[in-house]
Amino acid sequence: MLFRTPVRWLPALLGIVACAGPAPERAPIDSAAVLTRLDELARAPHVQAESAPFDLRDGVSLEEAASFAVARHPQLTAARASLEVSQALIVEAGLWPDPTIAWSAVDWLVGGTSDDVLTGFSLNWNNPRPGERKARIAAARAEAAVARAQVLEAEWRLACDVEEAWIHAAELSARLDLAKRRIEAATETAQFLEEARALGAATALDTASAQMDLAELELEAFGLAAEHRDALDELARRLGLEPRGALALQGVAEFEGRSPELDTPLDAQRLATRPDVALALARYEVAERDVALAATMRGIAVSYIGSALGVTIPWGSRWGEATLQVALARRTAAEREVDAAFHEARARIEAARGAAQRSRDVARAARESYEPLAERLLALAREARAARSAPADELLAAQRRALGALDLAVRARWSAQRLAREFENALAGRASAPEGAK
Repeated sequence: MLFRTPVRWLPALLGIVACAGPAPERAPIDSAAVLTRLDELARAPHVQAESAPFDLRDGVSLEEAASFAVARHPQLTAARASLEVSQALIVEAGLWPDPTIAWSAVDWLVGGTSDDVLTGFSLNWNNPRPGERKARIAAARAEAAVARAQVLEAEWRLACDVEEAWIHAAELSARLDLAKRRIEAATETAQFLEEARALGAATALDTASAQMDLAELELEAFGLAAEHRDALDELARRLGLEPRGALALQGVAEFEGRSPELDTPLDAQRLATRPDVALALARYEVAERDVALAATMRGIAVSYIGSALGVTIPWGSRWGEATLQVALARRTAAEREVDAAFHEARARIEAARGAAQRSRDVARAARESYEPLAERLLALAREARAARSAPADELLAAQRRALGALDLAVRARWSAQRLAREFENALAGRASAPEGAK
């Protein structure tokens, strides 16, 4: 089929054919706009109750902290935005190859006139191998599943980090409350010994020792307060907030007094739901799809070149055998990665269970025997002080032991709760932040 088209119209014709629409506008980054966007993201839970049904202004509980971070942290919003790329790649994988339409201008080039330009028409199209297109779509979907698994793992790890920061701040809050009680007891004793010294019943050494005990407790409380403020700032950072002001905590007493279940059985199904194991399984599925895609490369490809039919025979690539062997080796490696993920998850879960159980036993012993003895000793010290029935040195020694024992009991109780939560997070058997799936 012949066409006769003047040369001067050729550039315009090609320009019209090649024009697929205007290019997207540039979108430069504005640093000030970035900070504004981050502030809006942090304030969103106050005004968008339907997407985040919690409010940090009245204090933050453990569950609210994890949910807020997963829903609003900039790192996770960026990770979820990348999922759109995975979906676009699925569409791209299902596209057919573009045909090439060509005209030949050989006659004019070798000496023809300007009227003899487009003398030949051809249509070139490389047809995919049998099953190749479906295999590419399946591979793209497997890659998208990996991207989703990576986001879920990131959400899980962030929720664990946020809960760790919340528990640390809550423990310091509980110890600060106990520090106030210890200071009150030491203040009463110091005042009592000052009065006793005026009556000749105590020495200057006794009052100086009491004042030293009180100063030590006040200094410890001052350090705890500073550490508590730092812990709240760290919690704000992990929440994706700027630590402009200290957060208030909710549900500290409820968390301290809960009774976690540590005997949850562990099986393969529960292990497979742990995000890091699920990610390894998703990556193995990618390797499986790559094997199927490599298998299609062993077939003959048909292409249309003008009026001719072209056939590509994979003889030089040894019928795709090398490509297939590479895909099979990668699948084997991915399978070993799954084995390693299952092993690591099971080991971490059982180690966390053992640590939590041992810490629970220590906390139980402290609660049932050690803490009551400390309370009894402190009560006896008060009675002896009121009755003036004990020497000052014995009174001070009893008070020191009792107050120190109470602090150890609080530490043991919070250590048990922290390790129990680590076991629950290692088990990954709960939905820490449902908003993250949106």
